[in-house]
Amino acid sequence: SGAHLAWLFLLIAVTPAICEEAVFRGVFMAGSRKLSAVTAILLNGFIFGVFHMSSESAFRLLPTAFIGTLMAFAVWHSRSIFVSMTMHLLNNGIIVLIIALPALSEWLGGSDGGTRPPMVLLPPALLLAAVGAVLLLRSSRAVETLANARAQDGDDAPV
Repeated sequence: SGAHLAWLFLLIAVTPAICEEAVFRGVFMAGSRKLSAVTAILLNGFIFGVFHMSSESAFRLLPTAFIGTLMAFAVWHSRSIFVSMTMHLLNNGIIVLIIALPALSEWLGGSDGGTRPPMVLLPPALLLAAVGAVLLLRSSRAVETLANARAQDGDDAPV
């Protein structure tokens, strides 16, 4: 039912996107600002992966750490936790929809009853991740350039 799907989406997509991102990309990232960018991003992603690991799902460490690293990279370069909240919401939300709607899973080519995301999603996901990384790097460089120009002009206003 629609109410059941909405409840699942709230519990599995919305709540973790807000709460986990507040902890991992909020508290942990703020605490690692003294580290180099690469170290802080990789450490944050690894801790995110370890947090999602259990004795029954140890194989999830690497993919989840990779996703955590992407979200940490996005936050570091965008300077906004809302970017990773959106990424987290989309990741979990798509999985909820694929599992809760068997017709969607079948349409996407899933044949295992919705226990794994269909492989047809991998190429567009990789393409979107690459485009997102390029856009983040360009925008962070633009923000730094603007901040440097303002600093030279003596303008203290935030960018």
